[in-house]
Amino acid sequence: MREIKNTKGPEDLFALFGNPVAQSLSPLMHLAAYGAMGIPARYEVF
Repeated sequence: MREIKNTKGPEDLFALFGNPVAQSLSPLMHLAAYGAMGIPARYEVF
């Protein structure tokens, strides 16, 4: 399992768990939306 490292400041963490998830476009879509709306968040896949 991957370790989740602390980041610069407070932010929300959203995640997609499953197998397979490597081809999922969810992280790209969510990160683009968070950035466009100025939401301090990240989206990880496990």
